[in-house]
Amino acid sequence: MRSGQTIAATTADFANPLARGGYEGRSSGSRSSGTRTRKTAAFRMYSVGYQRLREVEFDLAQRTHIAVRPILPSGLGITGSIRASRTGRPCEKWFAIAGGGSSSLHYRSLTSFLVAAARLQGVQAPFPTYLPPNDFSAPARLIAEKRQAGEKCYISSFVSPSVRVAAAARDLGLDISGTLFLVGGEALTRSKRELIESIGCETTAGYTASETGPVGNACRSMTGNCVHVFSDAIEVVTRKRAAPFSGIEVNSLMFTALLPMAPYLFINVEMDDEGVVEESTCDCVYSRFGFRKQIRDMASYGKLTGQGMTLVGTSAVEILDKVLPARFGGAPTDYQLVEQEGDGQTQLTLRVSPRVKAVPDDVKRTFLESLPQFYGGALAKRIWENSAGIHAVTAEPVATSSGKVLSLYLLGPEQRGEATGKGGKGA
Repeated sequence: MRSGQTIAATTADFANPLARGGYEGRSSGSRSSGTRTRKTAAFRMYSVGYQRLREVEFDLAQRTHIAVRPILPSGLGITGSIRASRTGRPCEKWFAIAGGGSSSLHYRSLTSFLVAAARLQGVQAPFPTYLPPNDFSAPARLIAEKRQAGEKCYISSFVSPSVRVAAAARDLGLDISGTLFLVGGEALTRSKRELIESIGCETTAGYTASETGPVGNACRSMTGNCVHVFSDAIEVVTRKRAAPFSGIEVNSLMFTALLPMAPYLFINVEMDDEGVVEESTCDCVYSRFGFRKQIRDMASYGKLTGQGMTLVGTSAVEILDKVLPARFGGAPTDYQLVEQEGDGQTQLTLRVSPRVKAVPDDVKRTFLESLPQFYGGALAKRIWENSAGIHAVTAEPVATSSGKVLSLYLLGPEQRGEATGKGGKGA
């Protein structure tokens, strides 16, 4: 959109003709079924430099690397292991959330095959160790054992799984103090950070978009949801706009690609993320390298990002507006999915109006069974089921300040409003 005009185009029209070959991934966005992004070897090699800066800033060479990452179809677990091996700090243990049954068997098999292929090429990559459903105690126990043996650890993971590991250590009375959590994938809110810090650990945020690659990392002096922008590779500005799934005004982030090997030729492209862009004042490794611009209070306003799983907002709306009314009756406005801060992790609440005579657990089951028909839905289903990150309640959908009832309602990262459905019957 330029000067009031909308020019018809697809994401593929902005593909960089200089960026051919390499590794192709696919992500969910807020308006499409997924964007295919091809990253060349040169682009990935360049991005390893940011990992080296992080290693220097946080002295990661003195710590043991433990990952809590999903398996395929997410490539983060495998690519993260390759990147860590290349920098000389290989991942020692990879804990994975996969789910059980035949739905994940082929992904487990293919993940093991790719890890084996990488190891044959000299990559120091561990095979995944699968976590039991809704149980994050294994990483906590391993870290406690390492600490008792005199080793310091750092965990690379999404925000919510990191909090679940910290909570497991707290509940089991395990001492994992001194552990560093390198997190991303969703907003590092105050409540999540405070839980990790309450047991003597520290955490730091990273910000990456599939279509752009690394956007920024936090330094030691950044205690909140804030990162230094990698301004050699990307430019970031903001504009005011109304968020589609909350009705509030946000500072929408717009990105412009600067590297000649960038996957796309982007100029002021929105990713349905918001934040505040400003100059940083700290004296750290990133500032000394010239990265003196920062983004703080990042959050998504157009897609579900709970547990680090990005699910296209319009896909969820289709289930809420069509699938559930066809199965249980009622109107589209009788069903609403709310994403908000929960106790220890980002929580999804499926609100079902009392007008619909249905058992909340049945509605939740139908919602989850409908997810795999959309890109990213199968993985999101397994992650949310495994972490107990979604529940359903009998309660009226939440209305916006203007009185609108939105099928998908994304609360701000620090909000804990009435959308929990307390007092209603739930599952």
